Amino acid sequence: MKSRKALDQSGQGLTEYLILLILVAVVSITAARSLGGTLKRKIQLARDHINSDVGLEGSSDEGS
Repeated sequence: MKSRKALDQSGQGLTEYLILLILVAVVSITAARSLGGTLKRKIQLARDHINSDVGLEGSSDEGS
């Protein structure tokens, strides 16, 4: 049978693990949201450039 002190330490280790897990989750979510917004802006910028280039090439071919 485990002593009372061993059970208390086991609970403390589990609590520390849970706090660390929550901290990692919060940091991960924050990073994903930040990078997601940046990535979304970059993709939109690339899409705008592609659309403007295609629009310019398409209009010059039609005039020829």
